[in-house]
Amino acid sequence: MKGLWVVLLGAGLLAARCHAQDGAAGSQKGQSCQPVLIQSVSEQLELPGLVDAGADGASGASAVVAAACKPNPENRRQLYVALAYDTGDQDGKRLLLAIVEGGHVVADYRGEIYEDATLTVQSDSLHIDTARYVLAKGVRAFGLDVSGWASPNCGDGGDGPSRSLYIREGTHIRRVLADMVLSSWRYVREGNDRCNPSAPADAPTIIENTRYTLRVLPDTSHGFYDLQVTATTSRDDGKSSEDGGRYVLKYDGKQYPVPSAL
Repeated sequence: MKGLWVVLLGAGLLAARCHAQDGAAGSQKGQSCQPVLIQSVSEQLELPGLVDAGADGASGASAVVAAACKPNPENRRQLYVALAYDTGDQDGKRLLLAIVEGGHVVADYRGEIYEDATLTVQSDSLHIDTARYVLAKGVRAFGLDVSGWASPNCGDGGDGPSRSLYIREGTHIRRVLADMVLSSWRYVREGNDRCNPSAPADAPTIIENTRYTLRVLPDTSHGFYDLQVTATTSRDDGKSSEDGGRYVLKYDGKQYPVPSAL
């Protein structure tokens, strides 16, 4: 498997470096990371050879292919950082999460991200979400969005970025919401301009897009607040769509299971 490690890091002294633009490893706009920060992460987490893919001699198995940095809005001494790098494996990505404060890694998590025909990780594939996800008293989650290359071709439809939520528990980071899709699309009609050459000339392709938004509810399950997902649909021909619906995610003691409809 190709390896992707994602590192979330916070350190007051590194915050200014992370926001400098020259020579920074890019992700979403405003979330770039400096190579010196990548080197610091590599050394602290004992990941030899972890380098920015844009640096000289970075074609090896541990080249960083995507990066994102963002301060913790509730603690400016912390800086969340996401790094995705290739270890030379072929089918999936490894995930490493860490929080660094005062220059030290204080918590970590390791998992995996998988790549397939609908997801190819690129330099802008990572985005750190610091919306106010207060899940319980004293428990605030942060999010990581993962996106990749995908095109609305002649398939049955597809998904956009996915979001996972994480919380810190002592020296560990735990994922409590896994890979919730933030957008999707489907064909309403396959016209001759893309997928159906036998269709009439006045019958162009029509695509319906759905966006999913997440908010915290006041009700609780197993000590954590419920989450509400609202689906909003629109068609690219401007006609009205059916209501996408609302879904309530309830914490089961370990995570928020995502219903199959999402």
